[in-house]
Amino acid sequence: MKTSLAMPAVTIPGRLRPLVLACVLFVPVSAIAGPPRLEFDFGRAVACQVLPTDLESEDFAEEKLIQFSLPISVQLLSGDIAQAEAIRIELTDHDKRMLVHDFAPQTRLESQHTEAILRTESTEDSHSLSATLGGEAPVPVGDLVAHVTPSVSGALGKRDAVTQTERLLPPKQVVVASGTKHNRHGVFFQLRPTPQTTLEGQHEVTVTLRVSKRWRGDTLRVELSAQGNEKFLWMERETTFAKKTADIALYLTGDREARLAAEQFLRQ
Repeated sequence: MKTSLAMPAVTIPGRLRPLVLACVLFVPVSAIAGPPRLEFDFGRAVACQVLPTDLESEDFAEEKLIQFSLPISVQLLSGDIAQAEAIRIELTDHDKRMLVHDFAPQTRLESQHTEAILRTESTEDSHSLSATLGGEAPVPVGDLVAHVTPSVSGALGKRDAVTQTERLLPPKQVVVASGTKHNRHGVFFQLRPTPQTTLEGQHEVTVTLRVSKRWRGDTLRVELSAQGNEKFLWMERETTFAKKTADIALYLTGDREARLAAEQFLRQ
């Protein structure tokens, strides 16, 4: 014998239907979309070019400078990209054979305001003067005597207004934060969105390394993560929405053997 349980139908009174409909329509988009699901992508065989240096400098007697650029794509697969507050990019030489000489983009701050902010403050002072001259004189009215007190009063008022205007620099927020790590054997980039930019799309970082004169190729560890705040019950907590870690193989431009060695390393 089968037993079925039927759920009672819920009837919404007519006067409450507009309110229920409004609650459904005005649910935040972020609550419907959910947390972002992101995917990172970048090439792993990276060509490097040798930069010109001061040949007379003792610092480069046994070293040379190489530079490479790494495009990194961030794709939104689902969810709300606005919940992602930063993309962090880290490149590290764990073998400590290369030193970071320079990098781009550098730390950058931007403002939403295009001009200086004007602040005006006004203050007013008021002065007044009054005087009263009084006396008492009997005035007969029928069988009664009324006492009348004549008075003379005057007032003098004066108001001083002072207006002060200041021109302030508009506040700025960090768009890119970057620097070295691990005693200059690594570099990091922290990218943040603004009302005019987005974290979704392609970003490019450029790194200049100091290596030995005999350098032809090496590897770097790349670590990517998307960070932000996620709603949990009645509060928010920091979370990582996506991350990826992989090695890239560097080789000198024009060095065929070094390129083949880099590709062979990535196939392992």
